[in-house]
Amino acid sequence: LAKSERWESENEVHGFSISQPLVSANEFAVRMDLDCTNKPRNQRMQMSELCVYQVENGKIACERFFYGMGDC
Repeated sequence: LAKSERWESENEVHGFSISQPLVSANEFAVRMDLDCTNKPRNQRMQMSELCVYQVENGKIACERFFYGMGDC
């Protein structure tokens, strides 16, 4: 919760979209696309990330984020 609150205080979101989840036995993944401004740097950016969540006993136990880094 603290991580989310800090991120929200440092960024202004202009647009956001999220994909349908891709589900496996004990994990699911979604793609998030975000248009935001980082307030401390006053820099607007577009981000894409793949969010992978591991589920144990019906709750998210682990989360991993993979950020788009441009062309490879």
